[in-house]
Amino acid sequence: MPQQELSSCIFQISAMIDASQKLFLDQIESNLQSPKDLALFRMALLATEDEATSNDDMACPGLPAKLVPILEQSVQCFFKCLKTAKTSESLLVDMVETKELSRLLQIFGTIAKLDPTLNEELGMQGAHRFLSQIMKLDVHTLDCCRNEDSDNHSQQFGEENQDTVMELQDVACEIATFCKSFPLVATPLTPDELRARLPLLFEVNPSTKDREGLSILINQVTTRQSAQKDVGFVMWPSAVVLAQWLVDHPELTAKRGLSILELGAGCGLVGLVAAKQQQQQQQQQQQQQQHLHTGVCDDLRISPSVILSDFNSVVVENLVGNLILNGLQNFGTARGLDFYQQTPTNSEWVSMDGERLPPVDLILASDVICQPQDAFAVARTIACALKVGGTAIMVSADSKHRFGVEMFVEACDAVQCLSVDKKNVGHMYKAIASSMSMTSGFVEGMALTMYTIEKK
Repeated sequence: MPQQELSSCIFQISAMIDASQKLFLDQIESNLQSPKDLALFRMALLATEDEATSNDDMACPGLPAKLVPILEQSVQCFFKCLKTAKTSESLLVDMVETKELSRLLQIFGTIAKLDPTLNEELGMQGAHRFLSQIMKLDVHTLDCCRNEDSDNHSQQFGEENQDTVMELQDVACEIATFCKSFPLVATPLTPDELRARLPLLFEVNPSTKDREGLSILINQVTTRQSAQKDVGFVMWPSAVVLAQWLVDHPELTAKRGLSILELGAGCGLVGLVAAKQQQQQQQQQQQQQQHLHTGVCDDLRISPSVILSDFNSVVVENLVGNLILNGLQNFGTARGLDFYQQTPTNSEWVSMDGERLPPVDLILASDVICQPQDAFAVARTIACALKVGGTAIMVSADSKHRFGVEMFVEACDAVQCLSVDKKNVGHMYKAIASSMSMTSGFVEGMALTMYTIEKK
């Protein structure tokens, strides 16, 4: 092949690669509107690549494996420009390489704000090495940034180039502030590890066809579970059943201004469903008012009325993230709550930071009893945190799988102000088998009991 044709072919291939990269960046940017958009994009991308690379054991699927090499290439191109650019001739801000790197850093910065898990994965893929290279640049040693011993024109160019480099450094530093550890050593995750870190998508559909279902994304805690206190790191089966019950009985959460507390929320599916129902209720009311008042809508904004609680600080942090992930931060909050810090003689409950909070209308709980003393602590907590006339609903696996739950009715009797009714709801999981498969601790045929508690 003649040299001219070879050069033309190489140029065409390079252009194709650049076009492909730009298309990929366009796709990412279009999915950076919310944490949920980004999470769904991650999930779709990995699923698509799983299909495409099923016969290629060497392939590295996932967004980090595609995005970090683009960052590496962009940093290298920018550094070459820094070496060849002359103060009197070049403004860095006008160069294509600078614009491309700036765009990439903005993408990385937005990801850092929206998705801590993906941000960590980018670091593990090697992104921190290239961010560090940008941060370590010394503008005073770069020819294109010098402004001493030169004419006014060159001084102006040098100062502007310094500003350009420092602006890029500021963005790189901001990205680093969102990382729990920086810089991370490059240790790329395997496809199986990437899949395990994706959010779980729960489609909670009503048993009847006359209502729409709910879609809830759940991030589990990615830290390895190491102790009993870490049980909230993963999804448990009773939460799926209780979430399904709420969707089948929307009247439980339909009252405007209803205060709801989820105990031992773990990953928060139940509380998120309740918050989503309240969000939908507000949206319906707004639509009705717009229709009645020909576009004039009263202010229906409400303060968050659903509290997701747990005693593990890591779990509480993850609950905050799951509220944001589902766009429910205006309808729910996350608080620390320890069953063992509650006194049933008080008509209030105490958060783990010492704040005393009023009782609520509805308490929800699932798989919160792991030992006999938990049963009594949960009963005391319900007695503190529930209004007189209020209702608590708890779903739990039987004592064969959740030691101590057999003591719960006795524990409620002991606090004297609670009445309990219970029924078997194990039949429900047959209709939601796909969701059950995403939980930990589920055993086919396990008995599940729903306790309905009223405060007298």
